[in-house]
Amino acid sequence: MATYQVLGAQPVYNPAIPYSAEILGGCHPGMIFTIQGTAAPKMERFIVNFATGQCEGCDVAFHFNPRFDGRDKIVCNTFKSGAWGKEERKYEMPFKKGKAFKVSFEVTKYTFQVAVDDKFCLDYKHQIDLDRVQWLQLRGDFSVTSLTVTGGSAAGGAKQGPYGY
Repeated sequence: MATYQVLGAQPVYNPAIPYSAEILGGCHPGMIFTIQGTAAPKMERFIVNFATGQCEGCDVAFHFNPRFDGRDKIVCNTFKSGAWGKEERKYEMPFKKGKAFKVSFEVTKYTFQVAVDDKFCLDYKHQIDLDRVQWLQLRGDFSVTSLTVTGGSAAGGAKQGPYGY
């Protein structure tokens, strides 16, 4: 990964992709990670990982992967103990090649809730304890204008997301 910094202390603007940052205080319910960016005109895929470390082979609690491969889809998965879990696929693609977007990941007690351009997109159930999630990784065919983290506390809490979960 090209960049290292602590994420959460302040917004990050125009980071180079690939990008990796340690999440200040770790990942907790109530946190919202918001990425404003632009999909590349010839985008094939991009990846947002919520991971336990920055190394190759570290567990990935949530792998978010929009793919333009003829059957456009968003693939979600977990990489745990050296193996990928069962893919969850969503075939309604909210991203458009060459277009700006805003994607938000809200961490709740039970799920990552994803919204694209302020519209609910999907839920992904936690399959790795949030306590272990310490890193955000970005890579692929997109540019990022800004990356912000809001909310959350080390206490965790049982906050529900905006969609009632």
